[in-house]
Amino acid sequence: SSSSSSSSSSSFDARAYFARLNTKTEGRVLLTAKTLPSTQRLVSANAADADAVVPDGLICVADVQVSGVGRGGNQWSSPPGCLMFS
Repeated sequence: SSSSSSSSSSSFDARAYFARLNTKTEGRVLLTAKTLPSTQRLVSANAADADAVVPDGLICVADVQVSGVGRGGNQWSSPPGCLMFS
């Protein structure tokens, strides 16, 4: 029988991420979620809020993205375990 991953193993591992991060700014501030409609929408909405402070190098990661929108209005969703980030 072949080995299979449990659903928890497909979650983003922030501890491993930071252990391997090799930057001074980019990626040093991390937002993570199990499920988001869109990583880009979350970041953009916060950046557009005049009272919000969005730190340089912010990364937003979702294990599952259910209504992502890209360039040209292209839409997609991501299955569990497929890294989606903004």
